[in-house]
Amino acid sequence: MFEEVMINFLPVGHTHEDVDQMFSRVSTALRKANSFTLPELMHNIHESYTPSIKVEEVKYLFNVKEWLEPYMAGRFGGHSKPHNFRFRKVNGRARMHYRVWSTDAWQPTYDEDNEDTQGLVCLETVPDVNDVPSMVEPSLLKLDLQRIRNDIPNKYADYMPQSAMDYLQNFVNDIEQYEQVEEADEWPLQQLVEVARRRRTARVETADFIPENVQRIQQKMESVCPTVTIGRQGRRAETAEVVDDYSTLAVGMFCCSILSRIGRSTPNRKSCQ
Repeated sequence: MFEEVMINFLPVGHTHEDVDQMFSRVSTALRKANSFTLPELMHNIHESYTPSIKVEEVKYLFNVKEWLEPYMAGRFGGHSKPHNFRFRKVNGRARMHYRVWSTDAWQPTYDEDNEDTQGLVCLETVPDVNDVPSMVEPSLLKLDLQRIRNDIPNKYADYMPQSAMDYLQNFVNDIEQYEQVEEADEWPLQQLVEVARRRRTARVETADFIPENVQRIQQKMESVCPTVTIGRQGRRAETAEVVDDYSTLAVGMFCCSILSRIGRSTPNRKSCQ
């Protein structure tokens, strides 16, 4: 599916990514608009940025940790400090290298026998992609539901419309339904495998086909670079080739004759077109 996967983490406290601008707009929008209910919150986030943000309610989670544990080569340790991880397929097995910063060398360089290593083995065996993980079971144990039910009418009634009050009371009264595990429509890993298969097939079918726009780019890349000049700097000295006869001349060439070197039997001037 993949030959190499890179995972990078920014330094704590000094992060700045393109997505930060989007979250900044979300924060600004939520300060200006009330979001008493979950639908209102999703709508305000959706409208806070251009292009519009796709907002979905997550109703289930795959328990990938439990699914992978039987196949792991061992327990990970010390992995909270590095910022860069590289996973590569070596002889059919996933291998991992790490480094603290992007300017550092990849580690480990040597294994316990002081020999070159191809990386740390992540999985002893590979799980079957058709073996779908179980779902994470939701838990409401940390919620004081009775206190929440009392606080909605007693503490928040003066700060929100009646429609929001009704929504929140119904939400809390029916919150036990969220402890029910929903069945997932599809296991995303199966979709990923199918997409990879389609792309491999497409690459084989189009291996000999080069789109016109790509051909134009290739032609531009292969074109000769002109000489860059500033005034007379960079200009090549113009020279002329001296010939003893006119046999090498052709139509379209510019030529000049030295009259003092022309014999009496030769015409005084020969023009070339």
